[in-house]
Amino acid sequence: MDAALSVSFVGGSASSEDSRLASASADESAVTAASSREAYSRFWAAFLRTDSASSAASGSVTTRVPALLPDRGRAEWEAAGRILLKGYRDVGYFPTRLPVACAVCLVHGEEALTTDMLVKSFLRFTGAAEREILCAALEERTYEIDGLLDVLHGMHVRTLPDGGNVEDVIVRIAHAQLIQAPMYALVRMGSTAQTGLRQLLPTPAAVTALYDT
Repeated sequence: MDAALSVSFVGGSASSEDSRLASASADESAVTAASSREAYSRFWAAFLRTDSASSAASGSVTTRVPALLPDRGRAEWEAAGRILLKGYRDVGYFPTRLPVACAVCLVHGEEALTTDMLVKSFLRFTGAAEREILCAALEERTYEIDGLLDVLHGMHVRTLPDGGNVEDVIVRIAHAQLIQAPMYALVRMGSTAQTGLRQLLPTPAAVTALYDT
């Protein structure tokens, strides 16, 4: 139960309390013993901070995907799952910096994902400049095609599909970056959190509602 969680700060500053909760030596019991929303909030802010993945370095990115790091193995991800469950069960805290698509996949499985979840999650995962171009394309507003292609090239997409269906492209990128990339982390966290969270959040809509508050 007390697997060490490596949640080191990379750059930036942190208070001494944040450093205690997020240091490489902090273990599961150090977080769960605090039993407060603030403690869980600080833990997840550290856990999903600069050592997690995002599609841009911009401060406008509002969500982070769990990153697979050499010092995070099965025990660390399963401990993170227990912290996730205990935080929500005991004090009602859920880390909404985790993309909603990741959260739904973790709690209800990949089959519960919808196109809308993936698109909205991905737009929050991008920086402001990329988001503006993608939204313009999705809403069929005026945009520079070269700007769109630059954004897609940066995401390893070389051409638009026949007919220029931008939504299809974004859904594929979103699935690759938000679901496929962190799948091991989601599976291991889910192994310790899924059963309990499904009882507390019995439908995908219950999970997405956490992001509306």
